[in-house]
Amino acid sequence: MELAIYIKNLLYNHDCVIISGLGMLKTVYKPAEINSSQHTISPPSKTLTFDSGVSVSDQSLEKFIASQQHISEKKASKLISNQIALFLQKLEDGETIFWDGIGYFSKKDSVLRFEPEPDANFLTDSFGLSKIDYSPVEFRLSSKYSVVAHKKKSYAYAIMFLLIVLVIGGSIAIYLYYPDIQTKFKKLTQKTVTIEPVKIAEPVIKTPKDTAKQTDLEQFVDKSTDKKKALALQTAQGTPTIPEKTSYYIIAGSFKTFERASILAKQLKKEGYKPEIIEFEPNLFRVSLGEFKDKPEALKGLDKVKASKGDGAAWLLTKKI
Repeated sequence: MELAIYIKNLLYNHDCVIISGLGMLKTVYKPAEINSSQHTISPPSKTLTFDSGVSVSDQSLEKFIASQQHISEKKASKLISNQIALFLQKLEDGETIFWDGIGYFSKKDSVLRFEPEPDANFLTDSFGLSKIDYSPVEFRLSSKYSVVAHKKKSYAYAIMFLLIVLVIGGSIAIYLYYPDIQTKFKKLTQKTVTIEPVKIAEPVIKTPKDTAKQTDLEQFVDKSTDKKKALALQTAQGTPTIPEKTSYYIIAGSFKTFERASILAKQLKKEGYKPEIIEFEPNLFRVSLGEFKDKPEALKGLDKVKASKGDGAAWLLTKKI
């Protein structure tokens, strides 16, 4: 069991993860930054900090591993303590340990040190964004042309202000001195106007790395989700009832936007899987590798995925529909 994989997955959806016997990893928001000296623009991100003073676990890591491994929380806690004991022994021997996607741990003079991985970013909203280099533009404006431009701008403002005064003043005069127009205006304002809503096609979001056609992205959308909600039966009193069924999904990843979910779905498709993107909750898109009506069959499918891609590659979602 690779402990770092489960910790990294938790950090994408939690602000901190407490590792029993080791310490707490916490995400810190960093806004977008413009470096004028290096001429770069960095996107917003979430970086990691480590506090060895907080080592009493809140059981969130144990519960997550237990659900993924289908074991008890007590057994999950035992697995964590064994790996942390081995981890600390390596640090005592002078080794520097690297957790992929998290950072480097080392120990010097009995002090536990942590250095986050430079490229690690746990802010899902900026997924796929990278640092942008730009070239500064230098120009000089002659004082002669500056004065002329300022005068033209002043004339434009004066003309615009005069037009506004004339329009407003004329409208008030017409309204006050022509009673017929007042009557017609009141009738117009009392009418109820019904405007049919205009349906706007939802745009397909593409990133610079995503060169797939629109049809490639649409094939991953699970269009059956809304249909399931529409299955209703009429009772004798005319009250609609919804039959409740249980489905099991093998989930390879969860994302806040369809764009990021489609990137993983296309990668899994290249590997020979048949992924679908489902949305059971608002702004939460999950990449599914299969839907099952029978739980034992779903567990068999999950074991196949784990055997091929590793224990932390997928988990089982139970959904009552």
